[in-house]
Amino acid sequence: MYRISCYSLVFLIVCFVAVDTGAQEKSSKEPTVSADELPRIAPKSPSEAKASIEIAPGFEIELVAAEPLVFDPVAFSFDGRGRLFVVEMIDYSEQDQAYLGRIALLTDQNNDGVMDHRSVFADRLSWPTAVHPWRDGVLVIAPPKMTYFRDTDDDGVHDKAEEWYTGFGRSNVQGMANSLRWSVEGFLVGVTSSSGAELTNPMRSNEKLTLRGRDFRIDPLKRTMTPISGGSQHGMTMNRWGDRFATSNSDHLQQIIDLDSWLDSHSIGSLPITTRKSIAVDGPQAEVFRASPVEPWRIVRTRMRVSGQVPGAIEGGGRAAGYFTGATGTWVMDAEMGFGLEGLDTAFACDVGSNLVHRKQLEPNGLFWKGTRIDEQSEFVRSSDIWFRPVQLGDGPDGALYIADMYREVIEHPKSIPLPIKQHLDLTSGHDRGRIWRVKRKGATAANSFEKPLASLSNQELVGKLSDTIAWQRRMASQLLLERQPNDVAESLRKLVTSESKPEAAILALHLLARLDLLDDVTLKSAITDDSFYLNRHAIRLLHDRPNANKLLEDDSIFRHTIQRRDARLLLELAMASAQLPTESRTRYLQEIARLTASLDSDVSTLRSVIVAAAGSDSWRLVETNRAWSNDDVQIFQRAWLPILVPYWTNQLTKGGQEVSALSKSLQNLIHQDVSIDPSRSRSWLSGMKGLNSKGMIDRFFGIWLTTDREAAVQWVESHLEIGQANPEKRLEHVDLLRFANQSTRDKWLKTYVSSRETSEFATRVLDECMLVAPESSASYLIDHFAEFTPMLQEAAVRSLAARTESISLLANAIDQKKILVSQLGPSNRQMLERHPNATVRKRFAGLLASSNVSNEELQKLVEKYTGAANSIDAQDSEVLKRGQSSFQRICAACHKIDDFGNDVGPPLKSLHEKSPGQLLVSILDPNREVDPRFQAWVVLLDDGRAVNGIIRDESASQIVIAEANGKLTTIQRDEIEQLKSTGISLMPSGIHQQLSPQDAAELVAWLRHSR
Repeated sequence: MYRISCYSLVFLIVCFVAVDTGAQEKSSKEPTVSADELPRIAPKSPSEAKASIEIAPGFEIELVAAEPLVFDPVAFSFDGRGRLFVVEMIDYSEQDQAYLGRIALLTDQNNDGVMDHRSVFADRLSWPTAVHPWRDGVLVIAPPKMTYFRDTDDDGVHDKAEEWYTGFGRSNVQGMANSLRWSVEGFLVGVTSSSGAELTNPMRSNEKLTLRGRDFRIDPLKRTMTPISGGSQHGMTMNRWGDRFATSNSDHLQQIIDLDSWLDSHSIGSLPITTRKSIAVDGPQAEVFRASPVEPWRIVRTRMRVSGQVPGAIEGGGRAAGYFTGATGTWVMDAEMGFGLEGLDTAFACDVGSNLVHRKQLEPNGLFWKGTRIDEQSEFVRSSDIWFRPVQLGDGPDGALYIADMYREVIEHPKSIPLPIKQHLDLTSGHDRGRIWRVKRKGATAANSFEKPLASLSNQELVGKLSDTIAWQRRMASQLLLERQPNDVAESLRKLVTSESKPEAAILALHLLARLDLLDDVTLKSAITDDSFYLNRHAIRLLHDRPNANKLLEDDSIFRHTIQRRDARLLLELAMASAQLPTESRTRYLQEIARLTASLDSDVSTLRSVIVAAAGSDSWRLVETNRAWSNDDVQIFQRAWLPILVPYWTNQLTKGGQEVSALSKSLQNLIHQDVSIDPSRSRSWLSGMKGLNSKGMIDRFFGIWLTTDREAAVQWVESHLEIGQANPEKRLEHVDLLRFANQSTRDKWLKTYVSSRETSEFATRVLDECMLVAPESSASYLIDHFAEFTPMLQEAAVRSLAARTESISLLANAIDQKKILVSQLGPSNRQMLERHPNATVRKRFAGLLASSNVSNEELQKLVEKYTGAANSIDAQDSEVLKRGQSSFQRICAACHKIDDFGNDVGPPLKSLHEKSPGQLLVSILDPNREVDPRFQAWVVLLDDGRAVNGIIRDESASQIVIAEANGKLTTIQRDEIEQLKSTGISLMPSGIHQQLSPQDAAELVAWLRHSR
């Protein structure tokens, strides 16, 4: 969720990229491609395909199944009898109405580890994506439906079908619900993906559920579904501790912390919450080292895009890959299985477009893990065969790693393939092929774990399997016990929790006791105080809303045991559980947890936000209780916490009622204690107000201050602004105080510093502060002096004028009266005004603005003109590079970051040195020809009239986070939103050529290619 100006410079569109280019545009001369340029590449037999695969030393790969036993596998799952259910997406990618999809049931009848029998368990499915066994059948997702197919007569073919949910989105064949996985808590978890869902449950009175940017958890016993944090695209797994990992095409390893269900029941205001994070040390689009050649059609498509014959993003340096662009499917193997470095679990991710499987070691890193590459200049599994298409990973009863190889000639979103190329391709090629591979340590036995299926074991034997070394055995034993609902395993499970040396077994046993309603307080307390903090986390989580939980929580020995671990993940669980305690205990716990966050090494902003939400209306006590600290400690605490607390309190103050009145009075007393002692201590409180992004919010929080305190604070502000005026080094440091100054002082700063004599950064800061609290008077000055501003300052002025109800009509009048020329607006501002969510505003500007989009023919002329300039300069000249850097800072740095320049809003700029000047120029001049939906611009109209323009960085049930062009993150409560609308185009604006002369562009391109 990022954006602007050089977005298309880097984003390679390979497979499993969610794109929607719309209709293919035709130029005046239809481009053609010779069939000779697109030779077809023949498939390999299973034995030939195996010979083409390279694998890391110490491992071997085996064929488990191939055609005619399996076709186009995209997902799979073993059941408790050792049978393998496989999703066959034969109708990929354009045959969605042919209903060719199937669920195949494969069995190994001679127990040699190779499948030898097939039956079609279910067929006539359209675009099936996920499967998981349950009791006498399987749950299957084939959007829009999730269906439970049952085989009651055990003949390998379903005879009953129950529709559990309908409404999963189908807008993108590569962005549909997927990856059904069994969790350690005893639920099924799945990915919603980019197509979203508007679900109804026919079995529960058509109960409705909306999923967008969130995933889901199913209780198969009750057939109910709950939203959980999520938002990835294709591929998800969990480690033995219940942590969830995911992939999203160009972001190959992410972790998701599920906070949604807890946050939904707590008022979180505008708290900064991160629930999904990229955890790869080498970045989302990390380098990959493929062994396969580039397909001919990709080479031709790149040439056509560079020349401007067809629309679309440019592939890096003529390569189809080189770094992650088609990540899909992920899996985590326990350290004991020997798939990585000793003592560390191993995470895997496929890149289906680069024909490989990548691996990383996982290490703790605060609330999240971090993944570090294991294979240097190589990959765990890679093939020279371009038909090798690993799309999903999993494990089996033997503890090996299994790979679903769709085995297709072409995997690409069909709308990303130009028609002149597409007519020479067969997008169904491979629908009659498919392979499933098994990777294991050399010499490991493949078949021994299939000899006695788990389903044949007794309940007590299944309890014993919870301690198995193989993760699949543990998970399936847990599922079978839940399916059976036994009443004779309580003591065995309790023993596992209280005396088991393996914490992964104890976690499964603990949750089984809870799901079977057999968990007692003695067992739970034992789990909370166990030596394993992994078990502690799950035990504390079970305290949420549990009867008698407060008695356990208020046990000081439990609290002390948890606190002394000083682990961010454990403290997060304790903070959430503490929310249900009485005020005194809750405050004491949260205050100590808050104090500990200062000693943690990793990012703790999400932990701090959860602490605040847990404190709720008593969150002011987090500050009050710190009065016992030294004066220095108090100020350190306030600097860290007030930027989180003040926006939260301001949001709470809008709600009214007794609690709000008490909060207002308590805050007033706290502020008075500081300001009356020393007016300079108001700085911490004023700094906390920096997160208030409207005049109404500032007035609301300032309104609770005693008049004398407010006057003292303003007087202190005025004196420091005078210091800033006298000392240029202090100006930028004090500019955020302008919002609290007297109007006369703001006017003075506006007239003095919003000018071409100052740096654009500083002038823009002054402009934004003045417009925030005095939009009408500030707008008049901006319009009257607009012609005197630099282009960068003009664009900032227009952006600020257009964002507010009080000034947008003044902007329209200024354009109408030629005080501001259309050419001075800047491309991104024009784009935003043309697509403003307010119909009246949109209509007003429609007559003032003309479209800046260029046709293919016009683009070709521009590219030729600009490329000529690029070829005529000395790309190594230091002065050229210096001017190119300046253009980057002026045009691109609002959203992109290279080295220390710019804002990290847009996708990472990688491998720019590998691109030709022509490739870069096409990307700059025409960014909207092919746009990934994740990077589309959104315009949010708020109930106070403000408009926010940017990309949705994150969202939950209660809020969304918008990343704006200048790097600012704005958290918006859903109940503040009057309208939320996608523009359908990239936030990177078209019409950049209006701001860059051919010489400017040539120098920018030279600097981009020079930058590493």
